[in-house]
Amino acid sequence: KGGIDCALAEAAYLCSIERNADVVTMTSYAPLLSKNGHSNWSPDMMYVDNHHVDKTPSYWTQWLFGNYSGDTYLSTAVELLTPNSSLQTPNSSLQNRLAASVVRDSKTGKQYLKIANVSPVEVSFSLSGITPSSATMKWQGFKGKPGQQRVKLETGEITDASAITMPPYSF
Repeated sequence: KGGIDCALAEAAYLCSIERNADVVTMTSYAPLLSKNGHSNWSPDMMYVDNHHVDKTPSYWTQWLFGNYSGDTYLSTAVELLTPNSSLQTPNSSLQNRLAASVVRDSKTGKQYLKIANVSPVEVSFSLSGITPSSATMKWQGFKGKPGQQRVKLETGEITDASAITMPPYSF
């Protein structure tokens, strides 16, 4: 079954899709469902039996993108504040392990930021381009460890967009 590794890779990919929505018109997740013990393909998004539905981390990635979508992409700068670490090498920088996308829903005026931290370290960064930057922002997401098969959706608030911290392996 697909774990948090797959879900974070998908989140990073979907951030790129969202940034290029003028070129990419549709995406789809396949395969969607599998009955436990009768899989022809792995991973699937949800596994079912006669009594339960097991939602994978990939399900929650897709759910977050589906519920927090917009029709206008907003150019936003993400500046890393995390000090140099062992990941800061020419081929594997923290910047390459952080994917972000910001969209606005023109009907509601709401802005939605999606950030995937696909690194094994906590990452601190600041945002510019989100208005108003001083407002309290609500968030929903998940975190975990490589290979983890289940995640719990968490919620919280960010009161300062000038210094946001994300745990390792989080979205």
